[in-house]
Amino acid sequence: MKHQTFPPENARTAADPRREDARAEVGIFADVRVGYGEWQKARLSDVSATGFRVAWLPRAAEGNAVAIRLPGLEPLKAIVRWKDGNAVGCQFERPLSVYVFEHLVRSAS
Repeated sequence: MKHQTFPPENARTAADPRREDARAEVGIFADVRVGYGEWQKARLSDVSATGFRVAWLPRAAEGNAVAIRLPGLEPLKAIVRWKDGNAVGCQFERPLSVYVFEHLVRSAS
């Protein structure tokens, strides 16, 4: 698992303008629901305070509402912001606190 230090506020890389904050590579399994569909298992491949990437979520499309249940946390709401094949990038409705983000990173190792 890789963990990066937090960049200055609003920092973006030229390689990927979607990423606005530090991301950690993880392999966390979570329950995910697209819209009002059925809950399904999905693997988060990276997470940040503002969002996450799911390695496989074929029924999702940009703009879909998503609910996610992560171990030890209450269900969180998010929106699909991009899709690449079956992988999707989602933005949390409300950013995670630094403490919750760090907890997820630690528990994924």
